[in-house]
Amino acid sequence: AARRAADELGLSCHLVLADLLNLPENLLQAEFDLVFSAWVTAWIGDLPHWFNSVALALKADGVFLLSGGHPLTIFFGEQQRGEAARTSYFQAGPFYEAADVTPMWNPAADRYTTVEWRPTLSSIVTAIAQSGLRITHLLELGDATVKAGLPGYPGEFLVRAVKDR
Repeated sequence: AARRAADELGLSCHLVLADLLNLPENLLQAEFDLVFSAWVTAWIGDLPHWFNSVALALKADGVFLLSGGHPLTIFFGEQQRGEAARTSYFQAGPFYEAADVTPMWNPAADRYTTVEWRPTLSSIVTAIAQSGLRITHLLELGDATVKAGLPGYPGEFLVRAVKDR
């Protein structure tokens, strides 16, 4: 999909598919202007390692953008739906869930198990800062949560960080 979009826009780019926690060395050579990551914090159990890799991948003055579901809203949404595996916002996981649903990406209806982590917003921000990146913006975006029955809570977050020279 990314290649198709780049071609349609007439962009020249090199796309890489890799394991975020085991990136090839050639990606960690301070050659990227931008690292963008959306909605992945629940799938990465070692955020400090991932953010250290981001710092290694970025050029000086490179930008890291991270977005995702706001951890507080995710917690309250789980509680409200009665599907919470945790009793406290501060329980990070891992949480294992066997699923019988058939999401769009699973047309064969294969049974699968997900492994998720639930970092707090402070643990995400702290891990980014400790990786050597300088956080310039932290936005808490709402009221996407109205659909979830949680008006007044931020639905998403966005962090912008820069690798200083």
